[in-house]
Amino acid sequence: MIRIDSMIQPSNGGSVRTSNENPSSVFAQLLSEQVVKVTEADKSKQFPNANNQLPGSESAYTTHPRDELERLVSMSPSELIRYQILEQMGLTEEGLKELPFEERMKIEEKIQEQVERLMGEKASKKDTAAKVLP
Repeated sequence: MIRIDSMIQPSNGGSVRTSNENPSSVFAQLLSEQVVKVTEADKSKQFPNANNQLPGSESAYTTHPRDELERLVSMSPSELIRYQILEQMGLTEEGLKELPFEERMKIEEKIQEQVERLMGEKASKKDTAAKVLP
């Protein structure tokens, strides 16, 4: 008869556990190995665009996300709309400058139309609010 407790079991991390180890310590070891794996995976997913250049920036984005937030908050409404449109298109200001002239002008025209449309909506909402609230 073979006793399962007496067998040596390999762990996922490559280390070997024997049956004389406390089951709770084995669980704790497995748990800590998984935590390390998940933490490493999260770190790589947390800042996937850390080296990409952002619109309006001269250098690569390598700062804290709070700095990016401050930069976005300091933008005018039209700059923010432009940034969002370029981001949706998968472009940066630098990438836009590198496009052929005709293609860049088409994109600039779309951006201008969108900015005018959105800014016009905001202005009309303010006018409506001013009329409702004397």
